Amino acid sequence: AITMDKIITKQLLQAANLTTAPFIALNFNQLSEFDLSIVAKQIGFPCFVKPANAGSSVGITKVNKITELTHDFEKAFQCDHKLLIEQAIFGPELECGVLGNDNPKASAIGAISFTREFHDYETKYMDASGLKVTIPAELTKTQSHTIQNLAIQTFHLLACKGMARIDF
Repeated sequence: AITMDKIITKQLLQAANLTTAPFIALNFNQLSEFDLSIVAKQIGFPCFVKPANAGSSVGITKVNKITELTHDFEKAFQCDHKLLIEQAIFGPELECGVLGNDNPKASAIGAISFTREFHDYETKYMDASGLKVTIPAELTKTQSHTIQNLAIQTFHLLACKGMARIDF
């Protein structure tokens, strides 16, 4: 339940000194007073605008320049009353499953590659030919262990139970 709110999730990760992409949280009632130049100064471009409480990449847009922000805010606010503006991170997209309760175990790491600009809703659910998951990901043993340990730490921190997928 905690992880459904991306802002709270990221705030908890920061408080535990677990690395997460830089972000700005914005509520709908703050929009009229929000200075768009803050995004350029604190986050930079490209960045992502995401509804705080939505899954499957619904309402997420990749923003390449400041003039796109207002439109993309409107799209995200259609899904939730608060949004997240998050710095784009360049590199492979990885996922790690975690299973268990008190003593969870991490799975092998999967590497996700896609043909679209980012791993959006259409890539996930509409265009199977544009998506490839490689398991195990081509990582060193040290990289794999680091990601698995971070996944388990995150699982505990966010009070997950049963099963979770932690994305990197």
